[in-house]
Amino acid sequence: MQVRRELIKRITVTEDEEQMGEVAARAIMKDVEKFIKKRGKVVMLFASAPSQHSTWKAMIKIAKRKITMGTFDPSKIIAFHMDEYLGLDPEAPQLFGKVLKNMLFQPLGLKEENIHYFNSRTCYDIAVRLREAISKNEPKEVIEELSRKLEGEAEKYVKEVEKKFLNAGGVFNIVVGGIGKHPHIAFNDAPYARFNDPKIIKVVRLSETSRQQQVEDKEFSRIEDVPTHALTFTLPPIFKANKIHIIVPRALKAEAVRQTLDGPITEQIPASGLKQPRVLKKVRFYLDKDSASLSKIAQEVIRRKGYAKIRELKIPERVSLLSNSELPIGGISVVNLPINQRIAVIDYEAKVYVGQLIERLKRENEVKNFKLRDVKKIFQFSPDLVIVPYFDETSEEHKKIEQLIQKLINADVKLVYYFPKNIKKGNVYFFFEDDLMKLKNKAINAHKSQISRVRFDLAMKNINKANALYGKILKVGKGKYAETFEKFFIENGEAKYVEKKSTLNKENISKDTTVIAVSPHPDDMEIACGASIAFLKSKGTYVANLVYTSGHYASIPEVDDLNLTQEEKKKSKIEIRRKEIEEAARILNVDEFMYLCLDFYESEEGDKISTRDLNEVENLFRNYLKRSIQEKRNFIVFVPDPNDLHPNHRASTFLTLDVLRKITKELKEKVTVLLYETEWTGKVNLLYYFSKMKAGKVKEIAVKYEAIANAIAGTEILRGFAKKPPLPEELGGKYAIRLYANASGNSSFNLAKSLT
Repeated sequence: MQVRRELIKRITVTEDEEQMGEVAARAIMKDVEKFIKKRGKVVMLFASAPSQHSTWKAMIKIAKRKITMGTFDPSKIIAFHMDEYLGLDPEAPQLFGKVLKNMLFQPLGLKEENIHYFNSRTCYDIAVRLREAISKNEPKEVIEELSRKLEGEAEKYVKEVEKKFLNAGGVFNIVVGGIGKHPHIAFNDAPYARFNDPKIIKVVRLSETSRQQQVEDKEFSRIEDVPTHALTFTLPPIFKANKIHIIVPRALKAEAVRQTLDGPITEQIPASGLKQPRVLKKVRFYLDKDSASLSKIAQEVIRRKGYAKIRELKIPERVSLLSNSELPIGGISVVNLPINQRIAVIDYEAKVYVGQLIERLKRENEVKNFKLRDVKKIFQFSPDLVIVPYFDETSEEHKKIEQLIQKLINADVKLVYYFPKNIKKGNVYFFFEDDLMKLKNKAINAHKSQISRVRFDLAMKNINKANALYGKILKVGKGKYAETFEKFFIENGEAKYVEKKSTLNKENISKDTTVIAVSPHPDDMEIACGASIAFLKSKGTYVANLVYTSGHYASIPEVDDLNLTQEEKKKSKIEIRRKEIEEAARILNVDEFMYLCLDFYESEEGDKISTRDLNEVENLFRNYLKRSIQEKRNFIVFVPDPNDLHPNHRASTFLTLDVLRKITKELKEKVTVLLYETEWTGKVNLLYYFSKMKAGKVKEIAVKYEAIANAIAGTEILRGFAKKPPLPEELGGKYAIRLYANASGNSSFNLAKSLT
């Protein structure tokens, strides 16, 4: 019973061979690092077989990353190989040593002088003559004499190899091998295998059964070509190793696994010797679902522990849900949470911003927090994935982290960015109270066709609360809510960025001001800057809302469900949205709105600007600006942030700014531009949803409000713009954080700066 309990602890089962190789490789490389760190070297013994290939592949991948990071030195490995045929040409593809060299030792970067191969040319002429005698069915006396002669010569060579082993320490630190079909270890076959064999290496005669297996395995084309003898390390030096990793995939090994794990400890089952109490405590068995299928003990492991997994973070091609399970929601891309990974967190108040994700990752990964200055410690940890703060290029912290990020990218370490908001990019805040929040939400709710699809009003109420708290933290101003903008000037075709943070409340705004709000879709002005527009109107400004697209692609069930042609549905939706624009304009007291229905909305990617689009927008702005010049009025333009995820928003921004550069240069004039942010603005390709969030400090409360807004707006980002998305609770909870996976080191983008 004691052996059974210990054995269950020592077995890992995965769903497939690739996963088995990943799990085994990580454990092996971890042991390798420990021995090198403790002793300055590691002495290893390797078996060669197709069953080992997935593990080798994973070991090489890990080693390459560690070498790039400077945390692994392959020159510290002293390698022996477990067994080899006698009497084969050095170029024979069946040679175990040659396979190891080409597929493992060279890719790992081992030094040639640290590798101790068996020489298959030993007794080559005798071995060839012996196979000839057997194939010609010569007298037994002749065959036996040749066999004894070969064995005698080989024993002399064995002494040389044993000396190398003893010079290396006489004990293997790590053994990496498998179990044969019969089930044997190396060429230690029954009935010749001995648990207490006095020899370290011995010459073995291969049975006809073993030789025939090589033909069946397609290693040799005919039995006459299969060597009759081989060299092998015996069981005692294998069993005496400090760590023993036994890797056994595939259904053809299922019976061997059953005998090894479930059967008695006997020399008739050589691999069963691994269960001896003094040996078992040093052993780890790695199986896949197929090789574990016949063993009752392996099945018990699966019932108790489930299948072991190594799951890397897959970098999404679109905005995806980061989740631990597949969700039955159509149209949403899911990226699985990593499992059995080393994850480093650059702790720039990470607990505040991504604490819930970090706690979730800790369940199935090794997660450690590091300060930005701990570069050496980060590399010593040798992470698979690093969670890093995103810093805008204008911030002081950006340069500090840029070099680290580039090194991680060079080492093929995956990155996930989170977004601290104490470096929030907006340089203009508009603080307001409940009266304007109610008015803003009333205008948003005027777009009934869309508010029934996504609760934009709730999303913006929460993000405006968060903005106000961030503004308070940054000592910009105070208020219950805030809208934020990035301000710059375009003068004579050139952009001039404003560094200083300010508030719209204190701007010197008079009735001698023209305000143009660019709305990519019919409801964008109300969502992004409705309160600011209402405030500006209270100052007596002239406000025009330019709605660039018709918005007819949006889901409107009352139309979608009708038995109409697509053209009829389009006309019906355009009419509905026109009326909604008119109602929202009335609520906010907007002086003028124009429903332009530009061509780019109909383009394949939603961002291809036509000549008609360019001419129409240019003529409009030229007329507005000329009138403002004549009347000596200030000119303010609201446009979406260029980092917006929606292609229609980005197209609207680039179209508008191109036009403003041209006409300000032409008219020698100056325009104030306010880039507005929405919950669709910024770098994001992953959303992580969760159900509980504690908040005490002001910054934590701000993050909580933002997480609610992220969850609401994120449903549309995940499902696809203009479609009916699921509820946040269906995706994992009422809170969500935004992340950007595997971005390059130069991941930030600031349009205003680029225009200068």
